[in-house]
Amino acid sequence: MNLGDLGAEVIKVERPGAGDDTRTWGPPFVNTESTYFLSVNRNKKSIAVNIKDPRGVRIIKEFEAFYHVFPVVLS
Repeated sequence: MNLGDLGAEVIKVERPGAGDDTRTWGPPFVNTESTYFLSVNRNKKSIAVNIKDPRGVRIIKEFEAFYHVFPVVLS
C-alpha cells in the first residue's frame, strides 16, 4: 500500500477463482468489493496466478526477472 502511494507499480498475485479473502469482508461494500479491501489495496494492480501449475510458476519467474523488488507472502 505505501509503495503504491509513493508511485511504485505494485502488482498483487492472488489465487485464481478465489482471490483475496478480504474482497468479501463487509459490509460496507462498493459494488461487490468490501471497502476494507479497496482501502488496503489502493494503488495496486492484481493478477490471478496458480502457483501450483507450471505455467503459473513460469509467469512468476518472468515477473521476478522484470521487477526490482519481489516480496513474497505465502499463507
